[in-house]
Amino acid sequence: MICTTSTFRTRLAMTIGTASIIAGLSLMPGVSPNNTWWNIPFLDKIGHFIVYAIFARILLRLFETIYTGKNALTKQIFWTFITAASYGILMEVLQQFVPERTYSCADIFANVLGICAMLIMSYYPEGMIKIIPARTKK
Repeated sequence: MICTTSTFRTRLAMTIGTASIIAGLSLMPGVSPNNTWWNIPFLDKIGHFIVYAIFARILLRLFETIYTGKNALTKQIFWTFITAASYGILMEVLQQFVPERTYSCADIFANVLGICAMLIMSYYPEGMIKIIPARTKK
């Protein structure tokens, strides 16, 4: 797939915007949602899973414009995973320095699970979710 410069810029802007929203939510001082919202068990972990799955999909679309040709699929998956997981770890480490926030290995695990789930759903041959187009072999 050959993408135009405007496509790349749009996807880059979406990636930066999503990363900014995640940073804002992650680094905002306050009480954990688990303690205050609707008494739903593991709501915080569910949120991490969903947010990082969405972030991984947006990153994947960006890397689809960067890596084309031979071994493109491997590079897209690799760099999407590395970038999203590293960003999730960074956000958790930075939370140590924010009042009323803490570092959590469970949050990192939920982030990575969300990333992996999205990568699997994005490349599953039949396309597991209809809003994510299935990959076809060329």
